[in-house]
Amino acid sequence: MVFEILNIAFLAGKSILDIKEKKINVNFKNDNSPVTNADKLANEIITTKLDLLAPNIEIISEENKNNNLINKDYFWLIDPLDGTREFINGSDEYTVNIALINKSKPIFGLIHAPSKNLTYFTKKNHSYMLYENNSEKKIRTSSNKPNYKIALMSNSHSNKDTDDYIKNKKIPTLKKVGSSLKFCLIAEGNADIYPRFGRTMEWDTAAGQAIVESAGGKVEQLNGKPLIYGKENFVNPPFICKN
Repeated sequence: MVFEILNIAFLAGKSILDIKEKKINVNFKNDNSPVTNADKLANEIITTKLDLLAPNIEIISEENKNNNLINKDYFWLIDPLDGTREFINGSDEYTVNIALINKSKPIFGLIHAPSKNLTYFTKKNHSYMLYENNSEKKIRTSSNKPNYKIALMSNSHSNKDTDDYIKNKKIPTLKKVGSSLKFCLIAEGNADIYPRFGRTMEWDTAAGQAIVESAGGKVEQLNGKPLIYGKENFVNPPFICKN
């Protein structure tokens, strides 16, 4: 099934790139967050294709009007265009996120960065990166713990608690990165820790968590327990992603 899901992500990514080349139309949701014609088209492609691939598995998406889950045993969590603000502003730091959840745990994750032509995904309890020429490389988190060297934070969403945490840890290097690429950088060993104390949704983190955990890292709540999925409102608590 991994091959089929990769192809679905590539189709969605191509649709996003096509709109980027032509014209991006921007609207705003009730919470004042932006949504574009690229978000909507990628969502339509992914949900339609996943429904054909696995018709009995429910789909929860950022761009759908999500009700409470009918069956929490298995469901998809997708963000068809994570990093919409970056996409609108002309950055290449936006992604397509697809995750499969089983009993509150992400058991498969895929993050595709169309403008970078990079894809990260899990397969048989390992994480991989797919390059431009479709060559596959197994990735692992860094060994810089507990003396973290590189911390990541959001390009668009930061707060004082996150800033204070990084300062208190005395981490020498701080990088701002958009979208779910923060999880990918930690999974491939190019960063060590990503604290997130602001609001996120389950579709923002599920694919990244699967990739980080399969690469040897952790995505934990502040009480040390892993993030879980299928909550009533799909809102995440504060968390720390680390090697």
